Amino acid sequence: MQVMRWTFRLLTMCGCWRPPSWTSPIKKRLYNIYTAFVFTLINTSMILQIMDLVLIVENQDELSENIFLMLTMLVACHKMYSMLMSRKNIAVFNDILENEPFQPENVEEIEIRGRFNRRAEIQAYIYTVVNEMAVIFHSYSGLLKSEKLPYRMWLPYKHLSLTMLIFTYILQALSLMIGSLVHIACDNLIWGMLIHTCSQIEILGYRLKAIKPSESQSAKSSARYHDRVYRFAKMLNKEFEWIVFVQFGVTTMIVCFNLYLLVTAKNINAKILIVVYYTCGMLTQIFIYCWYGNEVKSKSLEVSQMAFRTDWMFFNKDIKRILSMIMRRSDVSIEFTSAHVVSMNLESFVKLLKASYSAFNVLSDRE
Repeated sequence: MQVMRWTFRLLTMCGCWRPPSWTSPIKKRLYNIYTAFVFTLINTSMILQIMDLVLIVENQDELSENIFLMLTMLVACHKMYSMLMSRKNIAVFNDILENEPFQPENVEEIEIRGRFNRRAEIQAYIYTVVNEMAVIFHSYSGLLKSEKLPYRMWLPYKHLSLTMLIFTYILQALSLMIGSLVHIACDNLIWGMLIHTCSQIEILGYRLKAIKPSESQSAKSSARYHDRVYRFAKMLNKEFEWIVFVQFGVTTMIVCFNLYLLVTAKNINAKILIVVYYTCGMLTQIFIYCWYGNEVKSKSLEVSQMAFRTDWMFFNKDIKRILSMIMRRSDVSIEFTSAHVVSMNLESFVKLLKASYSAFNVLSDRE
């Protein structure tokens, strides 16, 4: 695996990507069992939290303890299901990046790709560490609460013996950790693909500069490469649009609800600090989606300038015609959307904040 190695390791840990070296029937079966265990664990946790919300929650404090983690686990279940259904397509995306014309052809292109891949890897490491530290803190903070468990959920037994308490605590902490890994792996996969789309556009710019006046074949290859980059981006958008759409919707609900909790809180305590940290994390998650979606859009619009800055005056008519086609095609930018509703750019992030604040105002007026 040449690109996004850490991301694919995370996918392996959360049961969504069997290691390529596990080709024997026994290893395949063992990994399928592990995938089934992970999928069952996080879905059971989500269902029990929903049952707690329906059957037990009676006031605002209990609702606030349940709702944001329940919604997060719901999105984790959706992400894992989506990635399991998309395993073949994810493998196709990886193969595309590893083969012509996306494979670097010389040292300069290897350097460009390496620079973007390091960016994706460093971001993946930082995102993993920050999120897992938050999960560990939240899990151990449950020991300091009177409830003793990391989070609320409906339990089929009323009285917890020491053995059942330890068992339930381990299951909750494990579901939190695996659920967060699913979020981290899925987010890093999508961000990484967006980053590598930017790297391909950068490589395209290098190949355009390398076109020689007497080589129309290299210009034709660049035009085909440009078309392949557009098709690759379209495939990515189609594959992940519903994941992003659900993430946008849930983040809007969580942010407006947490704003309401922060404003109505009478004093600052550990619970409020967790809500603040969680809200910042959700906003950061969506911001990075929008940031890289905006980066891809900006990069795709730069292709026209990349073609224009070549040795235009020395090219023959065929090369000029091909470059003109590339410039006209680049007038239509690559734009990632969530279910054809919300575009992944910085403007959409601002709209999300406005929508969350508007929903918060509605809640405040009804109070």
